[in-house]
Amino acid sequence: MYRPEQTIYFKGVFVAVDHIKQIKKILPNTRLQVFGTDDNGVEFYKKEFVTNAYGSFADSISIPKKANISKINITYDPPTDLTKEEKANQKKALSTGT
Repeated sequence: MYRPEQTIYFKGVFVAVDHIKQIKKILPNTRLQVFGTDDNGVEFYKKEFVTNAYGSFADSISIPKKANISKINITYDPPTDLTKEEKANQKKALSTGT
């Protein structure tokens, strides 16, 4: 259980899922936005990450004093403005399984 002003540490791994082949593949060197919201949907954390060679990212969040935190949501959005290099990296990861 967390209380206001405590720190939450988190780590994630960004993967693509091929539902037809039923396999998951990591997505290295990929940008994504991570958000933290409270029960009321009020955003108290937002940060952009670039995944490492293993598709992972990590950080910590200090919970605001006034956050309604009986439940905290940590979600992500992939970027919509990928560079040509990022698109090529994702395509390569999906086609080769790297």
